[in-house]
Amino acid sequence: MYHRFFLTPDPFVIKSGDTARFYCNLTDNFLESDAAISPERIKSCKVSSMDEEIEIKDFSVKDKALVFEVSGLKDGSYAINMALKTRIIGLEAERFKSYLLHENLAGILNLIETQRFHKDIYKEEYTHYAKTILQVGDIKDNLNFFKKPSGNKIEIIPEIEPMRLKAGDIFVVKVLCEEEPLSFATISYGNSRYPYTTQTDENGAAKIKLWSQGKWFIHTIHMIPS
Repeated sequence: MYHRFFLTPDPFVIKSGDTARFYCNLTDNFLESDAAISPERIKSCKVSSMDEEIEIKDFSVKDKALVFEVSGLKDGSYAINMALKTRIIGLEAERFKSYLLHENLAGILNLIETQRFHKDIYKEEYTHYAKTILQVGDIKDNLNFFKKPSGNKIEIIPEIEPMRLKAGDIFVVKVLCEEEPLSFATISYGNSRYPYTTQTDENGAAKIKLWSQGKWFIHTIHMIPS
């Protein structure tokens, strides 16, 4: 089971009229995909600007990644949001608890013990949400565009205009769950396969130091009992 799903454009900045290719990476390693998801797993994939929204329908597999291309975009900033359909899996108790430890989900482990939710097999219904940004030309939209929630159950919202960030900056983000701040959530982030971790504050906000230029990811997992 791969715990993380990333959406990465190549490149992040294009000229008006050029084509951008996006890679959907299912992986525990940010830099490359371990397996290509099936197009049938995609619930929605949308490219949005201040005044238009395009739904992506055409996908293909390249090596171990699902890919799609976008062209003909006007100058401006774009947000790309993808949601996968939910799945249900069963994990043996030891494997499930190992997964919770690996993902810093101590709250769920404590809940299992205090509420005596002991099982031989734990069933988990899960999905993945991924988002990224694309800049076409030199016209940059303001922060209000990037702060607009996409409607996903959980998402990470920039509190600083991401297109203007550079190496050494502090990137402030807010984690929302059903459009409400998610307090004390564990965040992993980085630009390699070895992530840093931090935690959101009581208002759902987290500060991330961008140590170097290049591609960075921010990731979180939220789990609740059913």
